[in-house]
Amino acid sequence: MNILVMGGTKFVSKSIAKYFSDEGYKVYTLNRGNSLDNKNTLKADRHIEKNMKKVLDNKKFDYVIDVNAYTQNDVEILYNCLDKSKLKKYIFISSSAVYTENNRLPIKESATKGFNSQWKDYGINKLEAEEFLFSKYKTDKYPVVILRPPYLYGPMNNLYRESYIFDCLLNCDPILVPSDGQTKIQFLHIDDLCAQIKEIIINDEIIGIAFNVGNKEYITFEKWIEKCFEATNLKTKILYANQYNINENSRVH
Repeated sequence: MNILVMGGTKFVSKSIAKYFSDEGYKVYTLNRGNSLDNKNTLKADRHIEKNMKKVLDNKKFDYVIDVNAYTQNDVEILYNCLDKSKLKKYIFISSSAVYTENNRLPIKESATKGFNSQWKDYGINKLEAEEFLFSKYKTDKYPVVILRPPYLYGPMNNLYRESYIFDCLLNCDPILVPSDGQTKIQFLHIDDLCAQIKEIIINDEIIGIAFNVGNKEYITFEKWIEKCFEATNLKTKILYANQYNINENSRVH
């Protein structure tokens, strides 16, 4: 079975590519040539359609796992360039950022989607990509499955999230948390995401649907930081953004 992983150079896509390679699948990655493993790397800028058509010409895949698509244009170009004759599943890694912030927890897949002041364009762009993909499923039977993970963590995480907490602890610096620290958040380990993708691949009945994927438990920012304290046996001061009139930028990941 051939799998194409879009990306392959950073945390999520790199972890997925390694996972399925270890599982015995023949894995290809598509990126701009930044991968250390060039053996099965297809080199192209996914934003340039003519380059994508050239590199994907006469290539057929059983499964595509699209990790680094952030806009409708990203998924549309790939759709236009893929040979779909052999394609069994196209799995799009979206985000829980597609939901508005007013939904009650736990958020269901049917919950209201749209603008979220915490995520802004990132969430809207992901939602537009989803809508395009579902439209192609309805009109062309494009074998779409969409996953909406929350915060992902694990080895090789390139986002300065848990590393920020640990750096503050090691340097005895205060930790700045959003608002009053009581915002509830949800995590998912990268290995669990990979296992969920595998379940989707081996189950032929899963198609044309979106799933929220994450740990069933929620935790506040404050409690999460306290768990980091416990894990390291270190402690430092917590600063709350709302107490210091700090403007928080919208999320980009």
